[in-house]
Amino acid sequence: GRVYIGYSTDPRRRLRQHNREIAAGAKRTGKGGPWRLAIIVHGFPSEVLALRFEHAWQHPSTSIRGKSLRNTFQIGLKLKVLYALLQQRPWAVAPIHITFIEAPGVTESALANSIVPEGLPAHINESVGTADEVFFSYAKLLAGSGAR
Repeated sequence: GRVYIGYSTDPRRRLRQHNREIAAGAKRTGKGGPWRLAIIVHGFPSEVLALRFEHAWQHPSTSIRGKSLRNTFQIGLKLKVLYALLQQRPWAVAPIHITFIEAPGVTESALANSIVPEGLPAHINESVGTADEVFFSYAKLLAGSGAR
């Protein structure tokens, strides 16, 4: 299947846009659905850093020093790019959390370890959860920060 990488302050709403459940804002993914969340990368200290990460992950051939990576829609290669990005500053020191969304056969780190045998960098927290758990945690975090 195809892989889409995007930034959102409201992942639940954004997923609904991509799946055409609500209008506006998701022209690029109209024909590839239905879409589901596979991985949520969160915990960036600022919106700017999150947007820089999104751009770097979407354009690996210009983002990863010393690597010759082409744009790809395959999840395995996207995970390898993710791992490579997390080795570089400024993300190599950011308190990032990766949540693998539960799917049949997915266990904590199973997906990452099968793609990247050495696992994720030590500073990265990882977990497996349902999309609803992630949405609930994210909403709670936003409510506590006063952000909208």
